Amino acid sequence: MIVMPHKASTAASYCTSGVLACGGILSNVFHTVEQYIDWGTVSAIAGILIGLATFWVNKRNQRKRTQAYIDALQKGVITPPK
Repeated sequence: MIVMPHKASTAASYCTSGVLACGGILSNVFHTVEQYIDWGTVSAIAGILIGLATFWVNKRNQRKRTQAYIDALQKGVITPPK
């Protein structure tokens, strides 16, 4: 099995996002955290933002990888799969 660092970092980022979002929701349910700062909302928003950022970074990297493959095909560096 090959371990790919980009897969591991993506999984870690999505896990962090999920934990923060779920933690925020649970914290809102038991909203006894603090009087002035609603940490539940803060962590829920942070989790959602991390998830969205991870999605867009992965999308951009996949687009760049696909474009590099197309460029290599056009230059004749690689041959198309059969």
